[in-house]
Amino acid sequence: MKTVEAIKAAKKRGALHFAALEGQTEICYYLLEDLKLQIDSKDDDVDTALIHAAWRGHTATAKYFIDHGADPTIACIFFLIFVLAMFCDKTNLLAQCARWTCLVWIDWFELNYRHRHL
Repeated sequence: MKTVEAIKAAKKRGALHFAALEGQTEICYYLLEDLKLQIDSKDDDVDTALIHAAWRGHTATAKYFIDHGADPTIACIFFLIFVLAMFCDKTNLLAQCARWTCLVWIDWFELNYRHRHL
């Protein structure tokens, strides 16, 4: 019988990735605390659950991951460039991107975007 962690869908995304994509913090808690899944497991795109939560704007879920040991410095460079290109000054984009992490983006998103557009 396969474990929950061994079951993967397209791009090797597992239950934790999908729970993060949907902002299901309670399910993420269950998967991490009760089933002991790895918090920084990567899919084929080298994205973690933290990146998926942040990408979809689920800041509470992303904060949960960070508070429980997720590494906010693991980030897909294309994800960071996309966010910066959409919301930031385009001058010196690559230099800005080099300084950003998921944690910084989450804080920025909360302060500058989410409250104005919900």
